[in-house]
Amino acid sequence: MSNIALAAPFSDPDIPPAAPLARQELWLCIHLPELALQGLSWPPGIAGAVIHTQGGQSVVHAANHDAAGHGVLPGMSLPAACALCPSLQVQARDHRAEMRWRRRVARHCLRFSDWVSLDRPDAVLLEVGGSLRLFGGSESLISQMRQRLAQLGVHGRIALAPAPLAAWMLARSGQETTVLEPTALRSALGSLPLSALPVAPKTLQRLSPLGVRTLRDLWRLPRDGLARRHGRPLVNVLDEALGASPALLSRYQQPPRFRRRVELGLETDGLDGLTPILASLMGELGRFLTQRAAATTRIRLRLFHPRQRVSAVTLQLSEPTQDSRYSTQLLNEKLARNPLPAPVVALELASFDLHPHHPIAPDLFQTHAEHERSWSQLLDEVRNQLGAHALNFLSLGDDHRPEQAGQAHANPGHNPLPAAPRPLWLLPEPVPTSAVHWRVIAAAERIESGWWDPQAVCRDYYQALDHEGRLLWVFRDLRRGHWSVHGVFG
Repeated sequence: MSNIALAAPFSDPDIPPAAPLARQELWLCIHLPELALQGLSWPPGIAGAVIHTQGGQSVVHAANHDAAGHGVLPGMSLPAACALCPSLQVQARDHRAEMRWRRRVARHCLRFSDWVSLDRPDAVLLEVGGSLRLFGGSESLISQMRQRLAQLGVHGRIALAPAPLAAWMLARSGQETTVLEPTALRSALGSLPLSALPVAPKTLQRLSPLGVRTLRDLWRLPRDGLARRHGRPLVNVLDEALGASPALLSRYQQPPRFRRRVELGLETDGLDGLTPILASLMGELGRFLTQRAAATTRIRLRLFHPRQRVSAVTLQLSEPTQDSRYSTQLLNEKLARNPLPAPVVALELASFDLHPHHPIAPDLFQTHAEHERSWSQLLDEVRNQLGAHALNFLSLGDDHRPEQAGQAHANPGHNPLPAAPRPLWLLPEPVPTSAVHWRVIAAAERIESGWWDPQAVCRDYYQALDHEGRLLWVFRDLRRGHWSVHGVFG
């Protein structure tokens, strides 16, 4: 009986359900310690780090080799890291990019197993008990997996164990070990520190005064006492690590892909001859998406010309859609603005960027649904006419300095807003308050950041009203004592 729960994001009728596993399970874990750095590049010799916000301050999440050489470590505050390496260059952590890389690794893992999971953070798990003989044993399988990761340009730590949690804990701790028998798990895991357990930090803090440092120390304590004093979840995690309790993992399924090609038979040098064929292909794409409860944000049309020449037109949508008629309209408009470079002998329509379809539930008068649809369609039409890079969206970065916090992105973000009210627009430069008269109407918000570079600030910000009743955002420079207006509320 399998101890895996299947949970797919959306169904594909072309993929039959996998049969339950009835044999001894063996799990391979690929831990990706440099996942946050994947796809980022700094010039040679430049120290770089990825940061995120934790407890209201910027913290190093990952550091490249040059930064690590200066002593910059994950978990270190950004000011401390900059004190060690004043030339440190930082980028904000991108969770979406990390997930894209994990999915990319997962797709390649499907070559080795049809049971792949992304449930554990910074890792990919796959059940390979039925693949060992096919790939020549555990050593050969791991070797081939390393070759595949190298081709992807990904650094991964690999561990093999009969329980998925055990494989993840070993790989995450840097112990690239192969454990083939469940009876050997206790010995293999015994030397791991308590921090290897996926439990709440408070639980680890309560165990520390007892002199418990490793899993072996933990196993020496009475089981009933552990459950009573530290909660049943701790005991359940220990059981799962040893394979004594089932691991409920969701199964990664590669999203369905659409690709259709039509040979024209005769060379066609005008759009009139292509329009009905394109409409037919787009209708087929619409039915494909509807059958799978999926939607797409990216459609690519390739046009094949004589002498093996190929041109392409890509349609990028702001929101996932199933509306093939609307997409066809945008694609035809794009083709009309881009003359054919040569006669066309074949068409290929493809869409790989598929998502679960979540239709907007209309309200009583359908006003909200229509507004959401019209807004996304307006964005698509502007991009379609002016180009993919014509629109940018404002979002907040990890820098607390107002003049450094704004960032422009091609896609709308969902960054949390600051707790204190802020004006949407800042003045190009702070204006000394000698030019205006105002009175403070709200308590101060202190912003002190950037001491590691020439643009350091130490200010108290206030909301204030001027003599015309405008609501201003003013600050007092704590170093110089000067007052300035930095923004105007709408």
